[in-house]
Amino acid sequence: MKLSGGVVILDLFPSLRFLSFVTGTIPAMRKTMENLGVVLDRIIDDHKRKRSIKDDKPAGGGVDHNDDHQEEEALVDVLLKHHESNKKLDFKLTTGQIKDVVMEIFTAGSDSTAA
Repeated sequence: MKLSGGVVILDLFPSLRFLSFVTGTIPAMRKTMENLGVVLDRIIDDHKRKRSIKDDKPAGGGVDHNDDHQEEEALVDVLLKHHESNKKLDFKLTTGQIKDVVMEIFTAGSDSTAA
């Protein structure tokens, strides 16, 4: 969180760009983004694994299929369903775009509660 808070001198004086390398801000931000990418990949992989396990279960395996008891889908599941669909749509979601959407939601939630 130290990287996202406070005043960044580069924002005020773009000509001092070299200072971000001297102070280690740029390498720290890159490392943070790599770590965040790993976390988002794990989230997506976990949802893919859960979806494949759910799809592998035989239909009517003793589970009550009433609408009242249906499991809700998470946003990641809905995006993955669209990503995996073979429908002819105007666009196709990529895994990178799914990661971007999840990151936007995390950022929006933390931004609104930080104030």
